[in-house]
Amino acid sequence: MRTRSKSGVTKPAPAPKAERKKTVVKKDSAGGKTRGYNEKTKFFWDVARKLLERKEVTVGSMMGFPCLRAEGKFFAMCEHRTGELIAKMSRQRVQEMISSGQGKLFAPAKTPFREWVLVAEQSEEDWLRVMDEALRFVSEHA
Repeated sequence: MRTRSKSGVTKPAPAPKAERKKTVVKKDSAGGKTRGYNEKTKFFWDVARKLLERKEVTVGSMMGFPCLRAEGKFFAMCEHRTGELIAKMSRQRVQEMISSGQGKLFAPAKTPFREWVLVAEQSEEDWLRVMDEALRFVSEHA
């Protein structure tokens, strides 16, 4: 069976659900199934393990990649290509971190996310502090 797209191009119809290939997912170091676990994200998941001990923190998915959630709100994830921490903060706090050199503006596809900061320097103590701060921020704004 073939289908016609809006542009008039004829293409094969998608395979029935039963015939589609299943996506293989790996287990991350935090124990969850993710497609974003690799050597660059290992440090993130090692630090995240401490937060995942809390009952309100779970592994979710944002933009197709694993992230940390609290009460359904995203608060931290790892940039899977660079290994940088991405955390949700108030706009003011993001600006403070950028001004002090502690972070950079998160702008995927050149679109700035004003309440998200990128932290490149891999320090367990700093990342845990930033993730904790992000968790408090989303919990207070639930």
